[in-house]
Amino acid sequence: MTKSELIERIATVQTQLSAGDLE
Repeated sequence: MTKSELIERIATVQTQLSAGDLE
C-alpha cells in the first residue's frame, strides 16, 4: 500500500465515523 493510498483510507474512515456520529 502506498502512502497516498493509506492517507485516502484514513480519510474515508474518518468520514464514515463523522457520519456515524451525526446519525
